[in-house]
Amino acid sequence: MKNRASSTPLRTCAACREKREKAGLIRFCPGQEGRLEIDLMEIKPGRGIYLCPDAVCIDGAVKNGDLLRGLKGKINDEETEELSDKILTTLKEELQKLLPGVVDLDSDKDATDMTASLSQNKKAERTRKLWYIYRSLKDKDNV
Repeated sequence: MKNRASSTPLRTCAACREKREKAGLIRFCPGQEGRLEIDLMEIKPGRGIYLCPDAVCIDGAVKNGDLLRGLKGKINDEETEELSDKILTTLKEELQKLLPGVVDLDSDKDATDMTASLSQNKKAERTRKLWYIYRSLKDKDNV
């Protein structure tokens, strides 16, 4: 019988090729009419690729063609322009749905306090994951 070290699913970042936990990566998949979709729920059908929540990996995947190659060229080139901004916008919209309207996502203290006070359930796990990714990208943009 196999001895599994961990039951946490691992995925490889298409840009840096580093294996990481699936929960710490952003999934992309081809959408209708060649549109690039950011699959935050990780439920959309079709071939998906994963990228680290890091501006270097995202920009590198666009410049080196890793995104198009990983999705077998099923998206338009225009869809990859300003990808970091699209990801931040999508993450912010999703977090605003998950967190009460009183939280200011641009205020570190408000959102960090809110995510820390969440109970232990799937919605809370998902919110924490998205918050981590959002802060990682936002902090790198502000540097």
